[in-house]
Amino acid sequence: MNNHVSPPEPFCSTNPSYRGKWIQWLDHYWTVSSLDKKPSPCQVDTVIYCMGDKADDIFATFKLAPKKAKIFNIVVVKFNDHFKGNMNIIYERARFNRRCQEEGESIDSSITNLHTLAKNCNFRDLHEELICDRIVVGCTDPKLSLSLQMIPDLTLDGAIRHA
Repeated sequence: MNNHVSPPEPFCSTNPSYRGKWIQWLDHYWTVSSLDKKPSPCQVDTVIYCMGDKADDIFATFKLAPKKAKIFNIVVVKFNDHFKGNMNIIYERARFNRRCQEEGESIDSSITNLHTLAKNCNFRDLHEELICDRIVVGCTDPKLSLSLQMIPDLTLDGAIRHA
């Protein structure tokens, strides 16, 4: 693989909802740059470097023993715990519930965005039902919306197939 791949933009620690997307970019970078094959201390330094200037300050709050501070899996759990604590479920759910298909946006793209937003909402058992509801009420095609509303046992899979 090419080791000259640019890392993702620095992580925006003031926008916790951005975290999921940034982690996806980091995962892609990890693979294409072959960092998944590097020693753990190199991986730790790389993730802190990729996160940007605030990462060192956050990392310092973990107060890890020097040996543990170089173990990638431990460091990642600490960062995840740190940012998960900053997650505002009400804010995330409001973003999800306001999401409608945008003019000119494909239904596939809209559904993908709903899945992405739902990840931070902690919907538990209602996860698929709530995404299905947003497809029904949030699509730009009123005929499709009405058609979906007329299916009494509509499931998420059914709504996606129908759309």
